[in-house]
Amino acid sequence: MHFSDLGLRAELQRAVTDDIREVDTALTKARTARDEARSLLDQYRGAPRADGLRKEISANDSAIKRLASDRDALEAVRNGL
Repeated sequence: MHFSDLGLRAELQRAVTDDIREVDTALTKARTARDEARSLLDQYRGAPRADGLRKEISANDSAIKRLASDRDALEAVRNGL
């Protein structure tokens, strides 16, 4: 492997690591939003807005699963570099 190849590899690894950090931040925000919605649902279970909260929780759960999957894929890419 040439020196320039090593430099490019390190640059790509840093870029993927930055992407992983961004996904981690998004995961934290999605989990916080989901947890807040769950807390509200506990308080307003019988209220008319409870259905909206359930939908929000479901959407956040789906987003968390997608983000976790994306993070795993980025980890695999970084490990393959």
